[in-house]
Amino acid sequence: MRLGSQIETIRQKDDVELLLSDGGAIAAQTLILATAPHPLLEGLNLGSVGIRPRTVHGNTTALPVDDRLATAHPRVFACGPAIGGFWAETTDHQDVAIALRNLLYLPWRKLSFRDRPALLHTTPEYARLGLSATQARRWYGSEATVLQVPFGQLLRAHQGNDIMGFCRWVVRADGQLIGAQICGPGASELIHTLTLAMQQGISLQQLDRLPTLPHSLTAILPLMVNTWQQQRWHPGTWRRDWAENWFNWRRSR
Repeated sequence: MRLGSQIETIRQKDDVELLLSDGGAIAAQTLILATAPHPLLEGLNLGSVGIRPRTVHGNTTALPVDDRLATAHPRVFACGPAIGGFWAETTDHQDVAIALRNLLYLPWRKLSFRDRPALLHTTPEYARLGLSATQARRWYGSEATVLQVPFGQLLRAHQGNDIMGFCRWVVRADGQLIGAQICGPGASELIHTLTLAMQQGISLQQLDRLPTLPHSLTAILPLMVNTWQQQRWHPGTWRRDWAENWFNWRRSR
C-alpha cells in the first residue's frame, strides 16, 4: 500500500511496472484497476428542476444535499452512492431510511456523517468511524489524543493464527470518542460497538466498566482504555504529580 503516491507511467515488458511520482517503482505480474463507481445521473435531466450534480473530470459524481438529504428541489431527496463522499458504497444504510422519512413524514431527521461506520473489504478488514487523527487535530488541536493497540495483544487473534492489525482511537481530553480505525480480523463486527458508543455519547470511563470476555474481540476495549489512562498518568502531568504528593503525605502520617 502506497498512500499519497501518484502513478506517472505504466509499462509492460515481462511484468507490469508502475513508475511513481516519488521516483519509486512497483513490478507485478498482474495489474488490477479498482476505481470508485459513479451514479448514472446524466440521463435524468436533473437540470430541468434546478438540480446541478457535482462533476469531477467531466464525470457526474454526486448530488449536493443538506443534512436532511434534500437536494435543491424540495421534492427530490438523495441517498446511497448518489450523495457521494469517501467509501459511499461501503457505509451503513441509515441514509436510505432518513431520506424516505424526510420525504414522507414530519418531523425531519438529520444525518450525522460523523457517526457513520464504513468498511473496506480487504484482507484483513479495514473499518473506520468518525474523524481521523489529522482531522481531529485540525478541529480540536492538542485536546485530541490518538490511542493504538496492536491485535497481537488479543488472545482471540492468537487463537485464529492471525495477529496482523491494529485498533486506533481518537479521543478528546474528557474521554469522548471522536474517531476510530480498525484493521484486522473482525473489524466489521467491532466497529459497531464503537458506533454505538459515539452515537450515545458513551465515554471511555464508561466503556471501562463494560464487562468483556477475555477470548473475544471486545477484549481490546479495556486495553484501549488502559492505554488512554497510561497517557493521562505520564510523569509531569498534573494527575501524576497530585497522586505522588498525596501518597507521600499518606506515608508521612
